[in-house]
Amino acid sequence: MDREHSWRAAATLVTVLALWLPGGRAIAQDAVESSVAVVTLAGAQATLGQADIAADELLRGVSSDLPVILPARAREVLAAAGGQAALERARRTAEDARRELRAFQDLDRTATLLDGSIEAYLNALPLLEALDEPLRLLIDLATVELARDRGDRLRGVLDTAVRLDPALELDPREIPPRLVQASLEARERSRDVSVLPERLVRRICEALAVQGLVVVQPRPGPALVLVEWYLAGTGRRERSWLVEADEVRSVGVDLEALALTVSVGPAEGPPEVSDSAEAAPDEVVEPPDRPDDDPARTPWYRRWWVWTLIGAVVVGGAAVGTVFGVTSAQEPADLDLEVVDHW
Repeated sequence: MDREHSWRAAATLVTVLALWLPGGRAIAQDAVESSVAVVTLAGAQATLGQADIAADELLRGVSSDLPVILPARAREVLAAAGGQAALERARRTAEDARRELRAFQDLDRTATLLDGSIEAYLNALPLLEALDEPLRLLIDLATVELARDRGDRLRGVLDTAVRLDPALELDPREIPPRLVQASLEARERSRDVSVLPERLVRRICEALAVQGLVVVQPRPGPALVLVEWYLAGTGRRERSWLVEADEVRSVGVDLEALALTVSVGPAEGPPEVSDSAEAAPDEVVEPPDRPDDDPARTPWYRRWWVWTLIGAVVVGGAAVGTVFGVTSAQEPADLDLEVVDHW
């Protein structure tokens, strides 16, 4: 009996350590069934490493005791579940598509190769270090669809491109004007479009054996991060937040309600107190007043000798003016008036 209790205690200890050691919550997946996974995605102007840093900032405020699969572990599982093979296939197909594109002869074959490469890249999206390659391929495919005059296909390709890069901006000096205009229209349509398509969410959740998926992706702007909450059953995005990572106070998961909450607000903490003052945070400490007769404190207009000197000058000026007036009355002078035009 004691041996059985010892084994149970040891198993409990291993589970607790696995949950709370760095990266350990993911390792505990075999011991405790995980219900939530966090997946990071590279941004159009951010690497996967920067996305991981943003996710770390968010996870500091996780207010849930649920075992969570962290991004690094999620990538390992997804790579083993076919993601790495998809990534290698995408690279090979992209090389073939580029050769066909340079020849610009068989546009149908070129479009097929680009389609296959892009599909493979999107299936391996959580493993991509950056989005440069699939974005370039999407613009190449949009150019081909424009040349083929396939309006519906062009629209779908640009919608996918804007999903990856909401701030997509094509250079009109290098891109046909019709394609630039179509990309602007795609940006307008994408204001409330999820990053991941539903079928990919369902595939990721199935591979990770989770009920919910948290997606974290850096966005253009000062520390802006997109946080999305998906459900495994439907693959749909339930909620999204565009926040500054360092302003997130808490992240909570309620699996009974199948909900994620993100609380954002100003940082809380003890007020900073200056070393030279022990005053309340809002109190302004004024230096003590000096006596009025202190020469270093008294302003010049309150010093006695200034007004004595001014008085002497005024009295002397009045006396001189009296004498001059009497003399002028006795000997009137001729005045030459000159009119000056100021206008």
